[in-house]
This record gives sequence, C-alpha cells and structure tokens, in this order.
Amino acid sequence: MTTPTRRQVLGTAALAAVPAFATAAPEKALKGHIKHSICAWCFTARGEKWSLDKVCEVTKSLGVTSVELLGHEDFQTLK
Repeated sequence: MTTPTRRQVLGTAALAAVPAFATAAPEKALKGHIKHSICAWCFTARGEKWSLDKVCEVTKSLGVTSVELLGHEDFQTLK
C-alpha cells in the first residue's frame, strides 16, 4: 500500500465537502446591499446538470434575485 499524496488527500477532502455545501441552508438572509447573481450555465453544463427550474428554485431559496447568461427562450422560466 502506498502513501497517498497531498494532492490526493486534498482532492478527496474537497469532494467530500461538496454535498454539504450544495444542500446547506444559508445561515443568514442576504441584506440586499449587494445585487447577487447566479450564472446558470455553471450548473446546467457540467456535473449533475441541473434543470433551469432547479437553478431558479435554489437561486430563490438563497435570496438571490438574478440568474444570468441565458437565452431569450429561457425568459418564461425565469418569470
């Protein structure tokens, strides 16, 4: 058995932490001083590939008011 490298240990730790961040509820509501936005393609293009409906649902639950970088065909879903 070989000793794992530092890169392997850090990669494993990072992968283990991802589900905790994805499902954790925010501790505080946003104050509204900064206009936050989420880019949909980050979540719809790779990995689990969320639907636009799920991106909008999570965005709203986080208190973020904007989903960016979409085409005009997606505007009905955003409404």
